[in-house]
Amino acid sequence: MKSPCLIGLAALSLTSCVTLSLGYQRVVLPGEFETSARVIAVEAPTRRYKPEFFNLDLGDYRIEAVDYRAPRDVVTAEQAGEPVSEVTVDNTGWNLLLAGAFVGEWVTYAQYRSEHESTRRFETVGLDGQRARTACVVNSVGLENEEVARTAVSLGDSTDRGGRVIHYGEWLATRMLCTIRNGEETWLLQLVQRADDIPEVSLAKGSLPFKTDVLPEAFVATPYTAGQAATEPDAVPVGELLPGVGFSDGQRMRAAAALYGGNTTLWLAPDLDPAEAVALVASGYALMLHGWLNGG
Repeated sequence: MKSPCLIGLAALSLTSCVTLSLGYQRVVLPGEFETSARVIAVEAPTRRYKPEFFNLDLGDYRIEAVDYRAPRDVVTAEQAGEPVSEVTVDNTGWNLLLAGAFVGEWVTYAQYRSEHESTRRFETVGLDGQRARTACVVNSVGLENEEVARTAVSLGDSTDRGGRVIHYGEWLATRMLCTIRNGEETWLLQLVQRADDIPEVSLAKGSLPFKTDVLPEAFVATPYTAGQAATEPDAVPVGELLPGVGFSDGQRMRAAAALYGGNTTLWLAPDLDPAEAVALVASGYALMLHGWLNGG
């Protein structure tokens, strides 16, 4: 006779035999802010090859007139002239792993500096008639790697092959600077991403800076209720990935955004004035749009 647990497993009824911890990753917010904030769920567009796909209805707010320009070369490998450095890569381990053969192989690449620039624009409209116009410039710096030599050693034979054969890009850093204009007010949003560091975000209303925090993620149980305790937050990853960001006036969090995956969300403090609210929605959306256009 089968044990009750085996029968339960076979029937996919795990209630009495196995306890599952169901949940998901989400950004960590201060409990008091989360329980009182207005929540705006933002559905990431599934189609992303036309600007109009990014025009979204967010309930009390609308994103309109989205336009963007694909990155253009500011400094290409040819314009850069002499390479900034050379690097040699040892492919011996990969040859052993993928081909099962011990073939020593070393490839030398010349590295050229490259710079690219792109632009984004959109408008954020509130039900009360508030309208914020956002314009962003995105500059990226990287390396263009071009093969200049390849040496292979197998069974005592050595060959040296010159000529540029392989060419690939390597991202180093990105800076996005956005101007958000709402009537006579001007806000400045800046995002800096580096390959070897966590992202940095800054926001200012005229000459008044907001305190910005990159928000970590943590595992929470399902179903989730606002203010629910989470596990120890994960470390914020280095590179392009930005889980979320919070904006504070120095004392209280005023807005927050979860920026990637299936949980893109905006939170707004309930006592924001309309002009401030529409500018903070625009700030959060600018960061979301940046992630979507970069494959997030």
